[in-house]
Amino acid sequence: MQIRIVIAMLALAPMCNVASAEIDCANIPAGRERTDCYIVKGRLHGMQSKIAADKARITTNEAKLPNRAPVPVPPAPSKKKGP
Repeated sequence: MQIRIVIAMLALAPMCNVASAEIDCANIPAGRERTDCYIVKGRLHGMQSKIAADKARITTNEAKLPNRAPVPVPPAPSKKKGP
C-alpha cells in the first residue's frame, strides 16, 4: 500500500503545485508510512531544485546566444530542357 501512495504522489507532483500543498509527515504514525512520506518529500524537493536549475541554465544559455537573422536559402537552379 505504501508503494502505491509514493507512486501516486510522484505521478501527481508535476500536475500540481506541490509546494503549496505541504504534507506534514510528523502527523503520520511512526513506521514505514512516515519514512516513505519523508523520502517522497525529499525527492520532490530535489526534483523542484533540478527544474529550477534547468530553467536558470536555459535562460543563461539563451542570453549568451547572439541574435541572428535567418540564413537565406539560395534559389534552386533552373532546369533547362535539352537543345
